[in-house]
Amino acid sequence: MIKTAVVGAGYWGPNVIRNLREVDGLVMAYCVELRQERRDFVQRRFPDVQVCAALSDIVDEVDAVIIATPPTTHYSLALAALQRGKHVLVDKPVVLNNLHAKHLSNEAAKNNLVLMGGHTFLYGGAIACIKKHLLAGDLGDLYYFESTRVNLGIMRNDVSVIWDLAPHDISILEFLFNLKIQSVYAVGLNARGTVHDTCYITLTLNGGAIALINIGWRSPVKYRRMVICGSKRMIVYDDMDAIEKVKIYSAGIDLADDPQTLTERQLTYRTGEIFIPRLDTTENLQRQLEAFRDAIVSHTQPLSGPSHIQRVTGIMSLIEIALQRGMPVCL
Repeated sequence: MIKTAVVGAGYWGPNVIRNLREVDGLVMAYCVELRQERRDFVQRRFPDVQVCAALSDIVDEVDAVIIATPPTTHYSLALAALQRGKHVLVDKPVVLNNLHAKHLSNEAAKNNLVLMGGHTFLYGGAIACIKKHLLAGDLGDLYYFESTRVNLGIMRNDVSVIWDLAPHDISILEFLFNLKIQSVYAVGLNARGTVHDTCYITLTLNGGAIALINIGWRSPVKYRRMVICGSKRMIVYDDMDAIEKVKIYSAGIDLADDPQTLTERQLTYRTGEIFIPRLDTTENLQRQLEAFRDAIVSHTQPLSGPSHIQRVTGIMSLIEIALQRGMPVCL
């Protein structure tokens, strides 16, 4: 059994504790939380979980640490756990700069430990299904990827909406397409004068494809929707749809074969069938925790391991630079 401590009992920590109880091989041993009222909450909801105020009090009694604290604390907590020989899973964003991502990766490699980023969507049935169809070549060449991830709140002051929401989309993009980026452009709204709370991101990719990402905390309606357009088929992934999350459209626009001149090109519109695949409905977080356990047991790194963390953090940093400069960043 792998004794595990969850650090942080704010918004995400209780979800981690709840799912840990469903995963064979992981034992929920401790919850670490600074605030007394949140420690009391955990004890009321999970009476069998021991609580304490500092990771240093119990780190030597566990095998693994899951960090669900504010992003600005991730690096120091993860580094402390790795240096004490503990496997580490860190909620997104794992860290806030490239240097910290590299340092944690090196520390994990030096001590032969698992370092995992909390990119939960990579472990869910929807993204696994989409990846399968991409590997089979069902979509053809990628034309564009479009994602909308907006809702009303939660307004933060510690990090901008970029670091709060965009890691989901960047990690998915990186996993699905192994991104080779040519340029990054971003525009955003900082209405409160603290951090950006709305942002539009454009990535141009090798081969001419583009990725468009809209993230924000100021939408009256919550959207979690992606469109992936290929030369053969298109995929719509709506995470708010409990029944039909993924739809694959056999639709598109074709050019007539062998046109003699550009003006003679004829367009053919395809509106074929819609395929709705059956998905694994297990909660993404539970699948992620199972992958964390499997990586520890097999002494391997998971999908969102060190190399993935570094790639995602690198792209996130470029988005931040583009936003601050107000102009595209070319690679």
